[in-house]
Amino acid sequence: MKKNAFTLIELLGVLLLLAVIALITFPIIDNTLTNSRNEAYERQKDNIIEAARMYVTENGNYDTDIKSLDFQTLINAGYLKDGDILDPRDSSKKMPGCIVYNWSNSKNQYIYEYSEECKVPVSLIKTLLKQYDSSNTTGLVKDKNNSNLYYYTGTNEEVANNFLWYGGHQWRVIEFDTSANTLTLITQQPLTIIQAASTVWKTKESYESSYVNQWLNDYFLSSLDSSIQNNILDNTFNIGMYTDVDSVTTIQKVGLPDIQQIERAGNFDSFLINNNPEYMVGNLCDNSNLCQMDINGKKFFVGSPNNFQGVRAVIKISDFTIIEGDGTLTSSYRTTNKTSDTNEVQVGEYINVPYSGDDNACGVDNMCTFRVVSKDNDSIKVVLN
Repeated sequence: MKKNAFTLIELLGVLLLLAVIALITFPIIDNTLTNSRNEAYERQKDNIIEAARMYVTENGNYDTDIKSLDFQTLINAGYLKDGDILDPRDSSKKMPGCIVYNWSNSKNQYIYEYSEECKVPVSLIKTLLKQYDSSNTTGLVKDKNNSNLYYYTGTNEEVANNFLWYGGHQWRVIEFDTSANTLTLITQQPLTIIQAASTVWKTKESYESSYVNQWLNDYFLSSLDSSIQNNILDNTFNIGMYTDVDSVTTIQKVGLPDIQQIERAGNFDSFLINNNPEYMVGNLCDNSNLCQMDINGKKFFVGSPNNFQGVRAVIKISDFTIIEGDGTLTSSYRTTNKTSDTNEVQVGEYINVPYSGDDNACGVDNMCTFRVVSKDNDSIKVVLN
């Protein structure tokens, strides 16, 4: 009886056909698997980057070093799940975006780091709120009558992280309102020394025509960049008798501090007085005299409006995001970096300009720092810092 069987040639033909099919389909299958892995990898990467940014935005100050923000922190805080952790195939590969990973022989695992690109601007108010604790008696405290209002009280040692570099000037944050998203600032030092007025102001109208108000709201305000001016809000300033400071008020963009603000900050031992020369307040000590400071005697006394005193400006601004700084004097919160681009600068801002000399006239980095004093459409005027 004849048996049906494949000949050797037929078997070779089948194997050849299968090999051809494999050669055709394997790259397709491999590409499909590779693409799936890459897509999953990209989704994981995006999830991690977003988790890192959300963590810093909602939990960190801007000085948070995002490079040290590890995965376990994100998992513990609920921003990631264990399944979101990447399992890279190539330890030398750098992730696109702001996360870099490398294999650690000592830890026998992949170590992830976040580059500067991961940093996200953070609201100034949200950053300042990190300083608050319900047990605080100095530093940042909450107003007893307004749960949305926070203010600073204490000495310079107790209030050391409310410095803000803004519009070319150094400011201190006095208070902020989380409901209105506004901050009240005072310049760190007097801006000028002038006579307050020809006669004491007893009404809103007489204050508004005074020398000091005209200097603040004409000269000083107009010296600021338009973007800064636009962020300064109308504010009610108390210019009444020191025993009843809001008995006379005026609405201005820029004004003077009142005695009530100084007392709430800690009076003559507060950060508003320490290490500062005497400066003008907006209140009357009697019907003929303004209140003046006696820093050594730690008290206010009657003084003629004809006397020359230092002027520290007070403004209220809308909240904004900061990009650097920890709020100390040497590292003030900032909305912008020092710039070397002279096309987009603000009056009062500092710019860095390369210096080609070899005499170290501008330091070892050969960058001269200038301050912008005026600008127009095609030029700026600067002075060497």
